Amino acid sequence: MYSFGCVCLEVFSRKPPYAELDDSGVKKAKLKHEPPKRPKSLHMDECLWDLTCKFFRFSPATRPTAAAASREIEHIIKWYNNLHTHPH
Repeated sequence: MYSFGCVCLEVFSRKPPYAELDDSGVKKAKLKHEPPKRPKSLHMDECLWDLTCKFFRFSPATRPTAAAASREIEHIIKWYNNLHTHPH
């Protein structure tokens, strides 16, 4: 799921994770178990960013499963569609 988080980040930001760091900075961040930072150019709702951050958790056991991620993404899509279908 970590890799899926990387793909999500790259799709929405059009930059790879840790794009702001050089190679040694990436190695240091990975050794310190620091997740990728949210890029300033990221076009992603907060709820989707929160889910993406869960994919970057250090322990794989604490990351969402694919099934759980799918359910959460479906919930986000329904929320988003409802928001834009029924504006306040």
